[in-house]
Amino acid sequence: MLTELLIGVDRVKNENKRIKCLAFIEYVKSLFTILPFGIEEVYTYERIIHDLYTQRITTIGTHDMLIAATAITKGFPILTLNVKDFKRIQGLEVLTVSSKD
Repeated sequence: MLTELLIGVDRVKNENKRIKCLAFIEYVKSLFTILPFGIEEVYTYERIIHDLYTQRITTIGTHDMLIAATAITKGFPILTLNVKDFKRIQGLEVLTVSSKD
């Protein structure tokens, strides 16, 4: 999620490193389509929160739930190393790669 990258840049104290990080984000943005978050994603997000609440699961981060809501609504799987959290979200197809390489 773009927000997570930008938050990370805001925490960088060294101005030269910060400029390089911002340039990297601009490069990454040029490679991908940024998907909108609209009313359908809002309803999906609410359903995710409700489902997790009824299962008494409270450890999934807000950004992860927003990513999941977007993926579910658009019909896309997500590719992540964070399978533990995402696999608990109903209706989300989770793909992973080995981090051992």
